[in-house]
Amino acid sequence: MAALGDIDLGWRPATAEAREAELAALVYTSRATGAFDQSSLDSLIEAARSRNAAERVTGAVYYHDGRFLQWLEGPLDSIKRIATSINRDDRHTDIEILSFGATLARVFADSDMHLVMRRTDVPSALERFTGNGPSVSHGGPPLEAAIGLAEGDHAAAAAYLASSGEGLAERVQSCEAIIDAYAGLWASDVCGDLDITLGLCELLRLFRRLHRNVAPVGPAREGPSFLVAPYPYEPHHIGAALASELLIDQRRDVTYAFPRSDEEIIKQLERARYGGVVLALSGVYAREHLAGPIRRTAEGLQDRFGPGFRIVVYGRMGLKPPAELQDTGLYGCCCSANDLPLLLEPAEPVLH
Repeated sequence: MAALGDIDLGWRPATAEAREAELAALVYTSRATGAFDQSSLDSLIEAARSRNAAERVTGAVYYHDGRFLQWLEGPLDSIKRIATSINRDDRHTDIEILSFGATLARVFADSDMHLVMRRTDVPSALERFTGNGPSVSHGGPPLEAAIGLAEGDHAAAAAYLASSGEGLAERVQSCEAIIDAYAGLWASDVCGDLDITLGLCELLRLFRRLHRNVAPVGPAREGPSFLVAPYPYEPHHIGAALASELLIDQRRDVTYAFPRSDEEIIKQLERARYGGVVLALSGVYAREHLAGPIRRTAEGLQDRFGPGFRIVVYGRMGLKPPAELQDTGLYGCCCSANDLPLLLEPAEPVLH
């Protein structure tokens, strides 16, 4: 895992003025090295607000049970300077970057640093969830895990992932079940965007912790390399992370990147001889409205790299892939990362 001071977006605007205009967002977790009471947290937040105001950075920090999760957003150079300072801070350790990439707009535009604490004086999400909204495909343990993560309790999610089996494919499937439960909670207005974003960040951390010391087994596969990337400006990167881990586990040659536009996707693809690209969407929010932009992306990629170039869209596009995508030449649309290996193989488009 790269240190915060070494993070790299894979792109860098050429001039200082351009770098100032570019917005980047960094999300990471860490473990406190000592106890933090309310007074200590207040002092930390006050110092962070002064620093962030000077750097024109906004964000939020979540603290619970000795762990931090922080979201920072602002000019690229400012984020890198603050990341270097955070990396040297001895008040925390076990720093893990969950996502770092370009962002179109600020999520916390009105807050130099918003402190998020778990509340115990309101009904739990499970108590608020009545089931009257859109159905949740995965109830039971996945729903309990999603709600626990949203409320700062990791126990149910950790137990669910640990019980799903030793194979990475099984644990990816369990993560997707939790993500699907979040989709139902969000559609039923039980969890807000911040709850979901924090929960997905913690889910990705738990998943990576389980597989931190697990190396791919077997020889490397012969065949083309693939680029895996969140679709530009998607707020949730967990889908791209799961897809990358799964393909790497199967000994495929994979590059994981964070392009900010179709042009950035093409620039990344031109750096090496790729056989295709996996574009990951949010697994929580329905993305039918992206059918048109994705179609234009697919057509642009095929014009540039030829009809044999493989394109797969992974994520939540609604119950069925939109009709607009039927004739784009996409090799596949899927809602499960476990379908990706098959979709990267065939010579004809496949829609799941």
